[in-house]
Amino acid sequence: QMPGRLREAFKAAYPEPEEETEPEEGPEDFGIDPDEATYKYDTGD
Repeated sequence: QMPGRLREAFKAAYPEPEEETEPEEGPEDFGIDPDEATYKYDTGD
């Protein structure tokens, strides 16, 4: 049988966060050159 202190530690434990499996996509991933791109709408910059 599991000791009480270990049982309580197990109950209070948090699962490890899942690692992000896919990297964030950028403009280059879609064949867009961010230095040369123009925007159809005003982006506020």
